[in-house]
Amino acid sequence: MEERRSPWRRLPAAAAAGGAVLLGILLFWGVRAPDPIGAVPGDGVADPAYRGDLAAAYVMLARDRVAPGAIPALRATAGRLRAGSGGAEASDVADALELACLQAEGKPDDAVAYGRVRLAASGGEAPWLRWRLALTLLGDGRTQEAVTELERVVDSLPGYPMARHRLGAAYALAGRPGEALEALQWAVREGAGLGAALDLARALLAAERHADAAPPLEAVLRQRPTHAEALRLLAAIRFHAAKPAEAAELYERSWRASPDPRTRLSAAIAWRKAGQAPRSLTLLGQLDGVASSMPEIHFERAGVLLDLDRGAESTAELRRYLALAVGRKGEVARVAEARRRLGAQPAQNAGPGLTGPGPRKVR
Repeated sequence: MEERRSPWRRLPAAAAAGGAVLLGILLFWGVRAPDPIGAVPGDGVADPAYRGDLAAAYVMLARDRVAPGAIPALRATAGRLRAGSGGAEASDVADALELACLQAEGKPDDAVAYGRVRLAASGGEAPWLRWRLALTLLGDGRTQEAVTELERVVDSLPGYPMARHRLGAAYALAGRPGEALEALQWAVREGAGLGAALDLARALLAAERHADAAPPLEAVLRQRPTHAEALRLLAAIRFHAAKPAEAAELYERSWRASPDPRTRLSAAIAWRKAGQAPRSLTLLGQLDGVASSMPEIHFERAGVLLDLDRGAESTAELRRYLALAVGRKGEVARVAEARRRLGAQPAQNAGPGLTGPGPRKVR
């Protein structure tokens, strides 16, 4: 589909930038929206103020949530739309705005009840109200209900990539990976934005298609070079592709974008794998302040010290690790390995798992 035939390609960027004026111009000058909701939102209504309200409403409706401070203005916009001459279209958008306001007020049950009542009153012909209802259900953890509503939204707005994006994310949450990938790939192809590309990468990683997950992450980083999660996920992909130095650089960039000790730990592990033990040790030393809550830092440092032929210090680190880690969920395998290294009998319940350092599983 060519971009000139798909105005919804431009909506995510406008929404993300809060570009009500830009979207208003787009709609005002006759860019056509997909059937069946009609051509131009507000088509046939001459009042530019009405069309401006509608354009601003469409920008807001693309967002997941409404800021509480915006509620009075949105309710005023909804009131003007109802008072105008836009008919069913204006009523649909006004109802969608009210549902979004109820969600922003922390009243998801009220929002869902309102949406159901107003959908029934419209005979089900209210795609934007249904869209906001679906987002509310998704945000409230009611995944299967959200899937049902989003499928109906996609039927009503077949050319709207953000609806496909949310449907794909909902499919993933519902344990339907094949359908999730299909919807997300369509959404990314049709310009749903960075969020869709990131969700596609997550879905591909969940399917253990690591190489396929790299291009959407790279696309995110071309537009947002400091996107911390995209950097971290791409780093994990590089590590598992036996490119530890590239992984370490990406982990460090992710940490600079959004400091997280686990990301710095992953960078240290990657530098060790790349044969840069001194650099790894420096990073691990910078994590001393959180080692009491992350005992694996001591475990990793013990390995690096052993690489540097500092055996006595390595042994001391293993003992510090065991003092903190024994009995902790998720540390059973490393505890067994630490005991093995120290020459002690492994715990009987050690079970299978990691037997050495490595970054977190790609997710």
